[in-house]
Amino acid sequence: MIDVKKDFKIKLSEELAYWVGVVQSDGSFSQRRRKDRKEPGYVISLGVGKRSLPMLYKFKKLCKTLFNRDSKIYKRRNREAWDFKINVKRLLPFLKDLKIQFNDPPKPPYWCASSPELFSSYLAGLIDGDGIISGKSQHELANLIRKFLNCAVMITQYEEDRILDGRIIHGKWYELEFLVSSKNYEFVKKHVLPNLIITHKKEKIEKYISEKYKK
Repeated sequence: MIDVKKDFKIKLSEELAYWVGVVQSDGSFSQRRRKDRKEPGYVISLGVGKRSLPMLYKFKKLCKTLFNRDSKIYKRRNREAWDFKINVKRLLPFLKDLKIQFNDPPKPPYWCASSPELFSSYLAGLIDGDGIISGKSQHELANLIRKFLNCAVMITQYEEDRILDGRIIHGKWYELEFLVSSKNYEFVKKHVLPNLIITHKKEKIEKYISEKYKK
């Protein structure tokens, strides 16, 4: 087991939990071969639209704070989209040790489910990064939401044909929805909302709670 504090000067925290939520939803992990080196490199990349830029800037800041990894955010040509990537080869033992995976659907590491604070921050990262929409059914995540938020959770499968570059692409995905109710809205206000970064998502939940549960 690696020494987290010694090697990376970090600890299990709400900031790290949020980072994991974002990277498991909007991030991608890939191997990159370089001609000047024998061994391949490994990269974590994020690509977002304009409304998700605040999340991308926070993710960039956390990469620097948590792992001392930094890079620039680049705008794509002719598109309202931005990309960010960091090299993570030296972080692989850390990611493995803390069970941070990049599979679909998002799978919360064991420690993210160890407290309401850590899970709420992880969930906020997923919501900011659209991690409640996935290519596979998110049963493990649904069970943890039921546990911590004490609410109903529904997973719905959708299918649709789309035209991409003149080709018809058949897509299938799953959307997870959970109920903000009188049983958990205080929990959502206290733990989840403070960790959300994307304004329109945060405001939508705040408005719903304000109108539904006025005192």
